[in-house]
Amino acid sequence: MYDVLDHKILLFKLDAYRIRGLVNRWFKLYLCNRKQYVETNYMENISWISEKFTSTLKETKGGVPQGSVFGPVLFLLHINDLPINIQGGRATLFADDTNIQIEATNANILNQKIKEVMQQLSSWVYLTFWCRNNFFNFSTLCI
Repeated sequence: MYDVLDHKILLFKLDAYRIRGLVNRWFKLYLCNRKQYVETNYMENISWISEKFTSTLKETKGGVPQGSVFGPVLFLLHINDLPINIQGGRATLFADDTNIQIEATNANILNQKIKEVMQQLSSWVYLTFWCRNNFFNFSTLCI
């Protein structure tokens, strides 16, 4: 999930958490207009010849830098409002792991609660992207 985190939504949420002004602009510079490439080393077993392959440099459209100190924190700030949008289950967040615990007295009730929580989760994801595309003006957040 770190690699699909939307910069514009994250910067909007940082603003909502009152991370504004110079600090918000710093995060904007940290996240936006980054480029990355993939590099692999290949060694053929028979001849023991080693070759390096490197992809072309591409601009990242989302995500946070892997292995960074800020990555897990920014991701948690991005999904911090998820637990309050889940009723009928208890959401636990840790880095990029989300655990939703659901309790019931029998399998039929459990099945119904799971369906309800999955619908709430789906609505949260849909609303997050709907707000980005239709309600809030994110156009100037990442330039």
